[in-house]
Amino acid sequence: MQTSNDLQSTFSRAFALLTANWVIVVPGVVVSLLALIVGVFFTAGAIGSYAVANGGAAGIVGAALMGLIGAAVVLLLTIAQLAYITGMAAQAWETGSATLVEGARAFAQRGPALLLLLILLFVIGLVAMVLAPFTLFLSLLAYGFFFMYAIPGVVIGNEEATIALSESGRLAWRNLAPSLIILIAVAFVSFLGHFIGMLFGVIPVIGTLIGLLIGQVAVAYGALVVVGEYLKLRQEPPVAPQ
Repeated sequence: MQTSNDLQSTFSRAFALLTANWVIVVPGVVVSLLALIVGVFFTAGAIGSYAVANGGAAGIVGAALMGLIGAAVVLLLTIAQLAYITGMAAQAWETGSATLVEGARAFAQRGPALLLLLILLFVIGLVAMVLAPFTLFLSLLAYGFFFMYAIPGVVIGNEEATIALSESGRLAWRNLAPSLIILIAVAFVSFLGHFIGMLFGVIPVIGTLIGLLIGQVAVAYGALVVVGEYLKLRQEPPVAPQ
C-alpha cells in the first residue's frame, strides 16, 4: 500500500519528466491536427456525395461510406496516439528521457491489442452510460476507476486486452485510495487544460493552436501520472487475502 509521500512523488516526478521531455506532447498535437483535417475532409466528402446524387439512395450510401472511412482513420490515429504517449511515458519513467522511436515501437507491436481494448472499453462504457441514471452516475466512476490502468497494461505490460482489463481492476482495487485520488486529479487536470484551451480558442487560428497545445500538455501529464503509478503497482507484491 502506497503512502501519501509515494503518491506525491508520482505527481512531482511526472511533472519533472514532462518538463524534461516535451517531445511526449508531440504525438497528441500531430494526431489532433490530423484528426481535424480528416474530419473536415470526409465531412465535406460526405456532403458532396449526397449533393451530387441529389439526395438519392446512392448519395446516402456514398455519404455513409465516407463517414465510415473517416471514422476508421480517426480510430487509427487514436490508437497511434495512445501507443505513442504511453510507450514514451514508460520510457521516460524508466530512463529519464523519451523518444518518438519508442512510441513508434509501441504502436507497431501493440496496435492490434489496443484496437481490441478500445472496442471492449467502448462496449463497457456504453453499459456504464445506460446504468448511470440508475446508479447516481457511480457506474461511470467505476468504469474510469477500474479500467484506468488498462492501456498501460496492453502497451507496457504486453498483456492481451481482456487480461489488461482484469489486471487494471485488481491494481486499482488493491490501491483504492491512491488510485481514486489519481483518477480525480488526472480528470481535473484534463478538464482544466481543455477549459483553458477553449478560452484561447476564441482567437482565430493561432488561438486554436495554442489551445490544442495546452490540452495535449494536460493529456501528456495525465498519461505520465497513470503510467508512473502503474509501474509502481506492478512492482508491489500482491497482498495476501485476509
